[in-house]
Amino acid sequence: MKIMILKKISMILTIFILSTSFCLYVNAIDNNLLIKNSYHSSLSYDYIEITVEEAWNLLNDTSNGIQIPIDVRTDNEWKSEHINTPKPENPKHHNFLEWNEELILVEFMELYNGKNIIVYCSTGSRSLSAINILVDNGFNGVIFNMLGGITEWKANGLPTIANQLPEKPDILGTLNGKAGNDYEYTFVSNDPENDKLFYYIVWGDNSAEEWIGPYDSGVELKVIHNWTERGSYLLQAKVKDKYGGESNFSNFEINMPKIITFYNMPKTLLRLFERFPFL
Repeated sequence: MKIMILKKISMILTIFILSTSFCLYVNAIDNNLLIKNSYHSSLSYDYIEITVEEAWNLLNDTSNGIQIPIDVRTDNEWKSEHINTPKPENPKHHNFLEWNEELILVEFMELYNGKNIIVYCSTGSRSLSAINILVDNGFNGVIFNMLGGITEWKANGLPTIANQLPEKPDILGTLNGKAGNDYEYTFVSNDPENDKLFYYIVWGDNSAEEWIGPYDSGVELKVIHNWTERGSYLLQAKVKDKYGGESNFSNFEINMPKIITFYNMPKTLLRLFERFPFL
């Protein structure tokens, strides 16, 4: 009798444990689905597949969080054309072939740590390869794979844009000085896509600084120059981004006054002009 009661109690406990475990499993799946995606798609627990229409909707509505499109194609492909979405959800370019270098991959992982990224390429094959690299290296964030890539994006009439040129740089510094002295000049430019920039500076005295950089967009570059001869000089500067897109030149006129010679002038007055050349 006691044995039968114990068997029944054991059976009841077993059923209770199995049913509880099943409920917890179902809830875990539901929660994971909710976190992973509320949109279309075949769902992987490592990444989420979305259509170009779903990507467009995500990237035009910040109320659902910030999703960052990541273009993993080559430099030339990006330069020629990439998807066009509004800030702050505008696309960034990272050629995934460069992720073979550990430092570049680590820098990417740190830059987008904890963020939602939408990875795309031309048709979808390279984006999947890039995603596998991120998953294998423990990327901490939500990854979306845009099915069909930019080819499908354009087929649905969604907008694209070519590489945007950086702004011509601002130049700050001394307008009037004295030949032979060192003077510091500040150069700063912005790139619409936050690309790193290189500066080309022409001092107007047959000397130049050729493509100093790279510098982050909006970061000031300070350079010291010395004009050894008196005269007027046209200081010019331009920038280019990493894809070779160049800005126009900015112009900045510098004046290092010449000495004016006065003949038959009293020595006292000559000394005055030598001491105060701006007179």
